[in-house]
Amino acid sequence: MRKWIGLMAVFLLVMSSGPVQALTVLPEGDIQIVQEGSLWQKLYYEVDGTDYTASSGRFHTYLTRDGKTIDTYSYCIDPGQVFYWNTPFAADLAPAEANFAQAAWLVYNFDPYFGRNKLSGDLGDVVAALQLAVWSTVVDGFGIGNNGDDINGLFVAMTDELTNATTDGLEGMFLAALNIERQDQLVAAPVPEPATMLLMGIGLLGLGVVGRRRLK
Repeated sequence: MRKWIGLMAVFLLVMSSGPVQALTVLPEGDIQIVQEGSLWQKLYYEVDGTDYTASSGRFHTYLTRDGKTIDTYSYCIDPGQVFYWNTPFAADLAPAEANFAQAAWLVYNFDPYFGRNKLSGDLGDVVAALQLAVWSTVVDGFGIGNNGDDINGLFVAMTDELTNATTDGLEGMFLAALNIERQDQLVAAPVPEPATMLLMGIGLLGLGVVGRRRLK
């Protein structure tokens, strides 16, 4: 009986974890970015010595896949493309010359809401600096513009951390949504559904029961 319970618990854990996914291009689905809930402002940067201005930041994003719409967030990874509010676009499998892994590491660590490392400063400044830092990893010849001491200081703090950064362990956390006619987006992957989390909880509970009986 104990062996059966143990095997069932392990089975439930395996089923709930699913296959391991690498940081990947979104193969299908729609992306819609809405202005409400987004944090964005005018940013200044340069590419190969030429000055540019773009309004960008942390975007409130809806990801629709398999008939389900998920509330998430994204950062722009292509400042050179056109952007429209409330305009859905289908993700594309077109190749991208971008270091998605480093960009994902920055967002994972410094996003002001869900990032592992909280930087002190105005929320809008942190988002602006993070957007600029993301661009710095994916745009060749990128340089920081005159965004003010607070934003530029946060940008330096974030990008300095990339020196010893490792992107291991980010599998499945972010998706690269690519489109030829729209800004490419680095989208935070959805969290596990409640049913999946419940299944995992049952598996953990089963393992706990088996371990406790063995101790007795």
